[in-house]
Amino acid sequence: MRLPIHRAIVMLDLSLELASVKAAPVGIIPVWEQESSGKEKIMWMIGNRSIQEAHSYDEGRHGLFTYQLLKGLSGAADLDKNGTIFTGELCTYTKGQVLKMAREQYGNEQEPLCLPGPGQEALVRLQPVAQFK
Repeated sequence: MRLPIHRAIVMLDLSLELASVKAAPVGIIPVWEQESSGKEKIMWMIGNRSIQEAHSYDEGRHGLFTYQLLKGLSGAADLDKNGTIFTGELCTYTKGQVLKMAREQYGNEQEPLCLPGPGQEALVRLQPVAQFK
């Protein structure tokens, strides 16, 4: 029996690197972007937009992206302080924190990606993922 997906969030903390020079076609990079219809049922939260190292965050005992996701889910991503964290808030918080920490602590980039992105009016961005009282 197959159950329909009402809404889902897929979170991937990964490093993307080129395969060996002989095996990898020149200029191949991942293409995550897609057109938004506003009716997406799945939100993708990906630790890297392109070929980049995903930093390990030893203090947090996770990858930097995972650490910021968990911190966001524990309350830091409640940007409007209404007691509910929506997927859009979690993406905004996580992306901003990972970008900032990668630059400050590692001196390079790690840019997470959320699909559908901000401003695409996708209902899946309004999915609550945590509530606080």
